Amino acid sequence: MKNIFYWLLVLGLALGGLVGVSNADNTITVHLRVEGEKNTIYNHDVAVNDCVIVDNTGNEHQLEKVAACALAVANDEKQFGFNVSDFGFGLFITDIDGEKAPDDYSKYWSFWVNYDAADVGVADYQIKDGDDLLLALAAFGDAPLRITASEAEAGDEQTVVVVEKRIGETDDNWVWHGHWEPASGETLRAGEKILTVPDDGRVTVSLAVDNSLLVQAEGDGLIRSAPLQLVAAIVTPTPLIASTPTMTPTATPTVTPTAAVLSMTEDSRQDAADKALRYLEQQQNIDGLIDGYITSAWAAVALGANEQSSAQITKGGNSLLAALGQTPLNSATDVERLILAVRASGANPRNFNGDDLIERLNGYYHDGQVGEEGLINDDIFGVLAWLAAGENASSSNLNRTIEHLIATQGASGDWTNNIDLTAAAVQALGAYQKDGGGIDIHNARDKARGWLKNHQDDSGGFGGNSATTSWAIQAIISLGEDPAAWRVAAGDPWTALLGYQNESGAFGWRGQNDSSALMTAYAATALEQSPWPIMKIATAVIGSEALTYVPGQSINITSIGQSSISPSPTGMVMGVVSNDESVQSAVISGQDKELPVKATQKQERAEQVIDESTPAGFVPLNAKDKQFAVGLFSLANIGIGVSITRLLTKLL
Repeated sequence: MKNIFYWLLVLGLALGGLVGVSNADNTITVHLRVEGEKNTIYNHDVAVNDCVIVDNTGNEHQLEKVAACALAVANDEKQFGFNVSDFGFGLFITDIDGEKAPDDYSKYWSFWVNYDAADVGVADYQIKDGDDLLLALAAFGDAPLRITASEAEAGDEQTVVVVEKRIGETDDNWVWHGHWEPASGETLRAGEKILTVPDDGRVTVSLAVDNSLLVQAEGDGLIRSAPLQLVAAIVTPTPLIASTPTMTPTATPTVTPTAAVLSMTEDSRQDAADKALRYLEQQQNIDGLIDGYITSAWAAVALGANEQSSAQITKGGNSLLAALGQTPLNSATDVERLILAVRASGANPRNFNGDDLIERLNGYYHDGQVGEEGLINDDIFGVLAWLAAGENASSSNLNRTIEHLIATQGASGDWTNNIDLTAAAVQALGAYQKDGGGIDIHNARDKARGWLKNHQDDSGGFGGNSATTSWAIQAIISLGEDPAAWRVAAGDPWTALLGYQNESGAFGWRGQNDSSALMTAYAATALEQSPWPIMKIATAVIGSEALTYVPGQSINITSIGQSSISPSPTGMVMGVVSNDESVQSAVISGQDKELPVKATQKQERAEQVIDESTPAGFVPLNAKDKQFAVGLFSLANIGIGVSITRLLTKLL
């Protein structure tokens, strides 16, 4: 098997070579980026015609407006040089700009079209006007990063950069499906600074020096982003007004005042929330996830704000809650986000999928703060996660982290001059106080309120985007205030937020057209008037084994078996039950009836169904195997690359 895959690797890697470009008419313009191991080799638009590739034996290969010809044009312009070999059924890139694929093929020249993995090679892919082509010396599984940013307003010293990574896999039909999700925990180089990307992928950067900044994202197991030069709009100085003789004043016409924009009614707010939640449910994939793990977690939080458990959101037999059980946990923020999602779903973070998430979170606590010393977001969400999981407000870890938050607050009331983090901190402080915390947080919270108010947009929103507006609305509600009361001339936070929603129910980041499941999850939570942490679905713990869900009624449940829980207005309970297949009973407050709770047993092993006609020893390919095989052939210059892969895998 290993030998077969070695030859799949050798036979299917890529294309490249010495080239000539024809002068044919009807050129096609595409963007080409070539990423070496350490540097960006090329990153420009190119006008492409037919071309001739010369391999390392001197043989010519006539090609007609394929991606390889874009590489030829780039080479003619920059003279970086590249070489190819011909294996008889496809051309193979050996090196670009002197960077050679290693002999063990631990890295190879991968090929991406419009940020999706190509299923044919650069010598076979027929380019189209506007295509975005990427060649990168990368390992199998490495995915591209991208960064986007809106132009800063004139005079602004800061702007927000969005950093995302392309995640996907190959399906049973050999089609690669990708989607963008925030590149949480990766690195953004902003001038001389190295910044860590937060959970939502949005990094605030300073343009104070020369009103410009070069930014680029990178990360382990990822292909660096294209560099992006940020430039603030130029402020045109107001000319001095020369003194003029005093004129006899004339009557000034009366100006009709502009009518104030009315806020959302309660019905329109709830309608917007319902549409947003329906949109989220429609985005669920067959594996149970909504986009990636990050968006799925915030979607679970949004659903919990509407008293819907993510255990009930299913597709293809897979629930959103079960899918979250596979979340990679590589940082404190990964753990914190999952805790918030699990608790919002009514599940038990102390025993979720066999894992004690609180114990994991405690492992990131040290010296009065959580996670990385240079970040504050992991401290803020650490507080929220602890409180979500029912950590006692007198806990030493919790109280020392609260002290750390207060100590790191800016003199003006902000945290890192960031609206998002300040809004999140306001919610954390409010939740701590509500839970009976002993540290006085009033002054810190009042200062943060004033800072947020001073940073409200003319539209009534915050940050010029839906996500920041959503988080600010939650902060306002956690302060015990009505967002409608934060009215400016053009509207209030509610009306500003509604301006980002389109007919599908989705919210965009900067406008209605850039629909995003993540932005929709944030907005739905705000529309449900629910600050973090969200705990609307009661959690009951019986024993310490498996997890089960009981659909409830609009009644209060006071106990299940021998374990008491807090009254729940929803009657919905996520509980941990014993593993003996016994039936417990739920005692329902105020009614003479019992609600059966069926225990579920954990499946210790997965059964593998093998067709009797399948040869002994056959192991079916999973999605990752298919992605690997297609990846090996992604740069073959002719279409038979994928066909051979499919044929050989069937024979295997």
